[in-house]
Amino acid sequence: MFAVDVCRLPATGGSTLVLVAGLFLLAAGAIVTRWVRQSAGRLSVVVAPLVLLGGLALTPQVTDPCMPLMTVAPTTTTAPDATASPTTTATPDATASPTTTTSPTTTAVPEPVFSNDDVVHAYNMSTAETGTWTGDTSGATMEIDEPYFDDDIDSDSGNYSVWFKWVATTNGSLVIDSCDTSFDSVLRVYSISNILDPWNNDVFIAEDDSSAPDSCGGDDPARIMVAVSAGNTYYIQLDGYEEDDFGPAQLNWQFIDSNDDVVDAFELTGSGSWTGDTTLATVEVGEPGSDDGAYATVWFKWVATTTGSLVVDSCDTQFNSYLMARSISNIQDPWSGDVLIEEDGNSAECDAINSAQITVSVSAGSTYYIQLGGDSDGSSGPAQLNWQFSASGEPTNDDVVDAFELTGSGSWTGNTSGATMEINEPYFDDDIDSDSGNYSVWFKWVATTNGSLVIDSCDTSFDSVLRVYSISNILDPWNNDVFIAEDDSSAPDSCGGDDPARITGPVSAGSTYYIQLDGYDAEFGPAQLNWTFSIPYYP
Repeated sequence: MFAVDVCRLPATGGSTLVLVAGLFLLAAGAIVTRWVRQSAGRLSVVVAPLVLLGGLALTPQVTDPCMPLMTVAPTTTTAPDATASPTTTATPDATASPTTTTSPTTTAVPEPVFSNDDVVHAYNMSTAETGTWTGDTSGATMEIDEPYFDDDIDSDSGNYSVWFKWVATTNGSLVIDSCDTSFDSVLRVYSISNILDPWNNDVFIAEDDSSAPDSCGGDDPARIMVAVSAGNTYYIQLDGYEEDDFGPAQLNWQFIDSNDDVVDAFELTGSGSWTGDTTLATVEVGEPGSDDGAYATVWFKWVATTTGSLVVDSCDTQFNSYLMARSISNIQDPWSGDVLIEEDGNSAECDAINSAQITVSVSAGSTYYIQLGGDSDGSSGPAQLNWQFSASGEPTNDDVVDAFELTGSGSWTGNTSGATMEINEPYFDDDIDSDSGNYSVWFKWVATTNGSLVIDSCDTSFDSVLRVYSISNILDPWNNDVFIAEDDSSAPDSCGGDDPARITGPVSAGSTYYIQLDGYDAEFGPAQLNWTFSIPYYP
């Protein structure tokens, strides 16, 4: 007799009534099979399977207890909407997809991530003494309890802040500005004791919203100068003035070593320029100054390894300034035995407000201290010190017999620091206060044609004079020399230098003319002679 595992047989569908009929036929098939075996033998091979198959064909699928539940979609999903593309059944329309109703739009368009949005991730500026950061604050946010700028007028900042930090390794001044920022910006500086809980014990230091100079690009940018001390960290907040001020931004910074006290004087070497700011500078007890006093002074020093001339000026300083050079025997007690060497308040010839210039003769092995300060109460701000050193040594054209020959038109540059005067050499004397005749150099013009020669000392660093001579015997020049012309200050105002001289005169073919360049009042230093020859002569 057959043993039938109903759960392994295929189902074809039907109803409960049909199921009953099918089971009846199965039972009948079993009886018939037994009877046939007894009576006919081979007939069972044909009849039994037919009866069994008849019963199975009537067994319904939907009521099969052996089949697991099916989770396939109803047959309607396999018949696409007539109005839609057949592909919509494989890739449903986004409006029909249930995921689109629960997925936020920010996952499709991520918000910009700012590495310095929070103060704990502040951008470290202190890797360079001078630098610039550029970025965009459009996606920046505010932390919980983060402070913000409020001028009690119309500011509503505190929405799009980014952060920076300065880790001070030495004392000095830090100048920061938001020049070239595209929106109206504000800057604030804080000291924070616990960066993981920054707004619990933070200390406000400074703030600004519009103090950058007019020459600074951007929309009303801010500028702050703050004194920094070694070992401390300072946090800087850049934000918009109004709640809708954000966008492309720039932060610029410059660290200035502290040379406020003479013991910390900035050392000058070679030739160069120093730029800084004296806004936070102070005056030491007993520190000397100009006739009006000392105000916001900074110090420099020159350690002379070679004898020569040091020319110092404060051109491009943005306030009325003065310069003083001093010799100090005891730097730990500087004002007990200091000696004034040179000073000036407003003689520099440059495009600046009452800038100063001094020339100091330095000797190898000595140290010279230079003070830059404001010449009236409250005079301070962005400052510049420029210096040029020339080693002494007798110039090749120190004596008239070695005069430098001029040809065509051109310029000569040199230094008169090591120049000397010959015995009986004539010199300029205006019977007023000139004391020239100490550091002269010589030039000559050998005229091959008649014409006009123009000479000047424009761009000479000191107050200079020019003289022209005719000399009949160069080996005994001062026995029968003939004076022709002289000048100490006739160059035009547009001419660079310190009150330069200018002479114009005719020259005749076959004649030689000797030109002397000297200092007006025993002055010397970097010098320049310029000449132009033209034909014919025009007086």
